[in-house]
Amino acid sequence: MATLELVSDRPARDRFFVFLAAAMAAFAFLGFAPTYWLQLPTGSFAGPPLLHLHGLLFSSWTLLVVGQAWRRRATGAGIGRSACPAWRWRH
Repeated sequence: MATLELVSDRPARDRFFVFLAAAMAAFAFLGFAPTYWLQLPTGSFAGPPLLHLHGLLFSSWTLLVVGQAWRRRATGAGIGRSACPAWRWRH
């Protein structure tokens, strides 16, 4: 009897999403480098403190996306499923 082996493409797909998330984060950081990131060390950035909060929040969001894709690849579970008590209760 012939057996059919199913080959999962999950590892390749997960690597793709980690690469895509890292590329998106690099694109965002490089896009803001001339106007924000490279001006911070020299002290030439002239903006209100609210812009620093804005930069911190949205930069951490891109790092969260990369972290979630990385964790999904490593453990098979995203941050949302492991951190959300409602998901555990529902399923």
